[in-house]
Amino acid sequence: MVRIALICRNLTIFDTDATLLQLAQEITQQGRECCIFTADKELKVQKPVLFASFYVVSGGQLQQIAVTEQRQGALRIFTISAASSTLFAAAVAGMARHLLLSEEKIDLLHLFSAADVCAALLCQQYFQIPFVYSVRELQEIKQRKQDFQDLSLTAPAQVFTVGDFILNEQLAAQEAAYMIDETGNPRLWREFFCAYAGKYIEGKPFINVSYWSQLKSTPRQTRKSELLQKLLSEKDFVVACEKPPVQPPVQPPALMGEVLFVSSNLNKTERLSLLQAADYYLVENLQPENLLTAMAAGCIPIAPVQSFTQSLIHDEEQQSAQATGYLYQQEGWPSVLQRACTDYRARPGQQQQLRQRGMMLIRDYFSIKTAAALYERIYHGSAPVRLPFIMENNRQPTATGVNEVQL
Repeated sequence: MVRIALICRNLTIFDTDATLLQLAQEITQQGRECCIFTADKELKVQKPVLFASFYVVSGGQLQQIAVTEQRQGALRIFTISAASSTLFAAAVAGMARHLLLSEEKIDLLHLFSAADVCAALLCQQYFQIPFVYSVRELQEIKQRKQDFQDLSLTAPAQVFTVGDFILNEQLAAQEAAYMIDETGNPRLWREFFCAYAGKYIEGKPFINVSYWSQLKSTPRQTRKSELLQKLLSEKDFVVACEKPPVQPPVQPPALMGEVLFVSSNLNKTERLSLLQAADYYLVENLQPENLLTAMAAGCIPIAPVQSFTQSLIHDEEQQSAQATGYLYQQEGWPSVLQRACTDYRARPGQQQQLRQRGMMLIRDYFSIKTAAALYERIYHGSAPVRLPFIMENNRQPTATGVNEVQL
């Protein structure tokens, strides 16, 4: 049986703490053994038990590392007590050796953050274990060259550097067997992904749909009323947004006085409560995962016309039969918001259809289950990579989208 190891030191790169766990469980449903290497103690399925303890030499000092294990069927979670990325990387390699001695060799590693690239490179250097790299977002992660020397890690000859630092994301993309684009940002294709077209696989941002769409016992209108009462507001419409507009539009429609803009830049619990009560989710600066979670929670999106939003949102005015929200041209959201609020009053049934279509679309295209199905193809070696010499439909290829383009 093929054994897959997921590397994720910190769970904050996912939308909820349970996302990685559910992803691993889906992978085991494909008939594979799966283990997780993490330093985050929030990942729990049962009481952890001590699995291994060893010493790591890092920076000329001896550090003791403890590793606890949790088991759930074909899934094993190894939590490593490492305070730094270098200690974590060394401990992952130590665990790979420990499992190999027990005749439980890891066949493939899956990396979810370039901050953990040293862990994957150590396993590749010493045990010839290949890795795939899921790009969740690009953050210009850097790491000291000294860290590589402390780990006796041989950096590639053509590594990207800035002064005394190595650029982790470029390094991970360069050394991975496959690179999966889960950013949802087509603008990054030319800037980052096109250099690795021969190993680039078009993925989609995935979210914990079961969390964001979890049902509540009270109707949405009741939750909205409770939210307005809590915020001491008597306005008619609630619009969630990452950051409320700094200034009103130059010529604000009369309806703007009836709209309450609420920041959704909250912790997960508060954000869930807001998104399951708000009428609309207004996008100004697109963050794909935030848009997806809002739609999964039942917010009707109002978003700018972009490659990603057009593949996700069918505008009510243009495609009413398949509508999932509203699209606006640059600097045009106020009038579109007014149209949406007018629809809310005049056609409540149509608004409910928009919510339901949006929630179903997220479930079908951007769920953890969908991501695991793609991963299975990658692990099996049958996922299609982008060909550097093929242009699709005579257009610059985009990094993601609901509708796959056929050659």
